[in-house]
Amino acid sequence: MSVFYKRFTVTVILSILWSFSSYVCAQGIFGHRGFIFERDSLNANTTIFDILDNRIPNLSSVNINQSPNIPSNYSSFIVFATNRKINGFRIRLFFDNKQDSRVRSEELVKDFTEKYPETPAYRTHTSPFFKVTVGDFRNMSDAMRFLKTIERSYPSAFIVRESINPPR
Repeated sequence: MSVFYKRFTVTVILSILWSFSSYVCAQGIFGHRGFIFERDSLNANTTIFDILDNRIPNLSSVNINQSPNIPSNYSSFIVFATNRKINGFRIRLFFDNKQDSRVRSEELVKDFTEKYPETPAYRTHTSPFFKVTVGDFRNMSDAMRFLKTIERSYPSAFIVRESINPPR
């Protein structure tokens, strides 16, 4: 087997595992007694290897015979893949094109990051509009949950579909 095919095969396998891991963490795994794992962002740092190694008594188990290099290769693949964007949701706090929009958007980002330092805020300019969006949510339900948290402070906020940074 040539080096190209080996690299291609490893890349395909790792991307499938990464996609499956993201899907499992987003959807949750159902067991006989409800969810074994919580949905989405709570398990953003969980890999498929962690999920399959987590054996729960009286439930089915999976035995994996694999090279010990696969989890480390998977981890390095994730590190390189974090530079790309994925489809998701953010919450738009500000969208305006008035003369003072630049200053107002800067103040809003500063105010938001003081109140919610764990949630990223993004200020963009698409001529002629200044926009402030916050968060990186992979699904609408997480975005809606966070919107409910901030709606008193930001009553005009709404959810938008955007390219987001993958959770780390």
